[in-house]
Amino acid sequence: MEMVNVPKWLHVPYKIAKTMMPDGFNDRFRLHDDNFLNALLKDINIEHIPQTLGGYNEVTQLSHSMQKIKTIPAQKLTNEKFWKPTDMELISALETFHISPRKVRQIHVDVTDANNSLLWYYSTDGDIYFGVFYQPFDEAISNNTITNNTRHEKEIDYDRLEMVYPWWKLAARIVHESGRIQCTKPGRYWFVFCNKLSWLQKRTVHLNVQLTDGSCTKRCHMDGTMSNAEITIQTDQTLHLSL
Repeated sequence: MEMVNVPKWLHVPYKIAKTMMPDGFNDRFRLHDDNFLNALLKDINIEHIPQTLGGYNEVTQLSHSMQKIKTIPAQKLTNEKFWKPTDMELISALETFHISPRKVRQIHVDVTDANNSLLWYYSTDGDIYFGVFYQPFDEAISNNTITNNTRHEKEIDYDRLEMVYPWWKLAARIVHESGRIQCTKPGRYWFVFCNKLSWLQKRTVHLNVQLTDGSCTKRCHMDGTMSNAEITIQTDQTLHLSL
């Protein structure tokens, strides 16, 4: 449901309320202020938007208080048109962890040689924030900060680190997420999964992270260990960094 011309002040209580709603609520209800047309055009053809909202769908005046608008029925996609994972071997090898409400999960990979690449693939059961951050080795050693399955130390302040992959809010529930960055400088790279937007709902993440130099690919486990990757993550999304 798309709600348009919503007063801007309503967005604040709505953001608070939707964090306590069930999974999928954000996908069913969306609020737009008076700049709604550009947002609608991302999903709706302008010929299907009523003229009263800036589209081309003609409105017929039936009476003083009644108008007729031609409604365009939604198209129901068949199962064949939905995205499906193709590499089931990779899916079966994902590691699983949970993020409690208002919490952050941080996983690091130490890159000792320049011109290596980090690859990742993950799915979630709801909205999270995700980003990758860089920390020089001298700062990492002095702070000695990490959070994973077997080592429990204080959280890093990722606001003070250099962002090397955009901090995005997304849900990798229907379509899984994958990415790749080329690391041109040695250091510690932090994968940050944030569930601070939710007050009640925990989030489940299934993850695979790999480090490759082009000839050898290592899998980076959440407990800090590495092993030979049995299968390499394939992705077309590459972010080249100049740190």
